Amino acid sequence: MSDSKISFDEWDGLYADRIMQMRRSAVRDLFAAISRPDVIGLSGGMPDISSLPLDEVAECAKRCVTVEGLKALQYGSSDGRIECRRTVCKILAVQGIEAKPEDMILTSGSQQALDFLGRVFINAGDDIICEGPSYLGALQAFSAYQPRVHCIEMDEDGIRVDLLEQKLQELKSAGRHPKFIYVIPNFNNPS
Repeated sequence: MSDSKISFDEWDGLYADRIMQMRRSAVRDLFAAISRPDVIGLSGGMPDISSLPLDEVAECAKRCVTVEGLKALQYGSSDGRIECRRTVCKILAVQGIEAKPEDMILTSGSQQALDFLGRVFINAGDDIICEGPSYLGALQAFSAYQPRVHCIEMDEDGIRVDLLEQKLQELKSAGRHPKFIYVIPNFNNPS
């Protein structure tokens, strides 16, 4: 009998080390569960589309192709459409926030934004602090970059500041400095 290992994966040996730390997406599992017709999903950010006025949606799509032509069917800027970024700036201005379209990136959703955040700020072994419990999708996005995640308990007012101060002092004493603290200030998911 041979000592050679049989591999069923032609890519075995080529994967990045961080892939071995990644787990199956709990968010993907959640979407699979709530996509079943016998389940009424109260999570996952999936609106009830059965009440959408399809004739109006079709009219909007037709108007988009009529106005934009073939451009509507092509890839756009990776920063997001300039018209959309200008509109976001106007909305932010009403809230007292000064922003310029050239300084923003519109993402396909929160998961893409969280992945960008991890990609830009987290090195393997960096410390980050999160609320506990926290948004599972954020923790999963960050985990791809191999940080040390410290979850701080919450109470009815949000993250427990006393425990946060304690953790920050503990990290400082160890010569460590967290890259960021991830909190959800309103409409917290999962709590």
